[in-house]
Amino acid sequence: MTENVQDTKKRRSCLIVVVIILALFICVLCIAAGYGVWKRGTDFIPEDLMDNIPIDLPQEVGEEPMPQGEPDYEEDTLQWLTANNKLEILQIFSNAAEGETSGQILEVEVVNNNAEDVFFVVPCGTILLPDDQSQQRMMVVQQASTSAAPNEIVVLPMHVVCIDAGATAPDSGSTFQLGKPIQGELGKFAECLCGQTLSTDEFEMMSLQFAIWSAADEGDNLDQLAAEGDNALSSMVSEGSMEGVMEMYAMFMEMYSASAQQWLDQCGINP
Repeated sequence: MTENVQDTKKRRSCLIVVVIILALFICVLCIAAGYGVWKRGTDFIPEDLMDNIPIDLPQEVGEEPMPQGEPDYEEDTLQWLTANNKLEILQIFSNAAEGETSGQILEVEVVNNNAEDVFFVVPCGTILLPDDQSQQRMMVVQQASTSAAPNEIVVLPMHVVCIDAGATAPDSGSTFQLGKPIQGELGKFAECLCGQTLSTDEFEMMSLQFAIWSAADEGDNLDQLAAEGDNALSSMVSEGSMEGVMEMYAMFMEMYSASAQQWLDQCGINP
């Protein structure tokens, strides 16, 4: 009888040891699987399901969520801060004089609704989209930055250029929406200009504007756009009258084409 009791105790002890070993093995498997998911992030989710996920997913563990489909902006950019409810854009508006296409002619008004100071940057290459679609899109070519205290409203001027020669120049008071930084040759051009201090000299600004238009998609059709009228280029060369506009266009190109080409060469742009 005593031997049976002892055998039973031994079997129970062995069973307990086996159960503990199995539990430890399962825990190790779970930890390994969890680590694999952490390393892969959201890559394990099929692409056809990603589009139907209703929430924003973090790019990596420990990072704030980024809006799906948006570039991985630096966290001090206005794009990231507004997308993550750190700042709110009240309006983006033009203070341009008639026919003005470049310079500090757009301003963004921002409010900080948080309990701490927020520093923000509008990066070079950022596109500003006009609410009036007959007007030109604008591109930031000098980085603009400032800080906003809690509950403070700040207005930040932005140095911009027009990128659509076939659209009209912005009117004073025209409003815009914040867009993404542009890619391609114009994005490369903006980054190059970002590293320089741009002159406010009228000749230099006009030369740069022609260089930007040359680098844009419409660069090969500037003469046609000038002849069509009702756009920033024709207004610039015609001074309000379409009479003799092509002669004026030829004169403008003679004045500015060499300087415009210098801008393109300096930044390695081949339109």
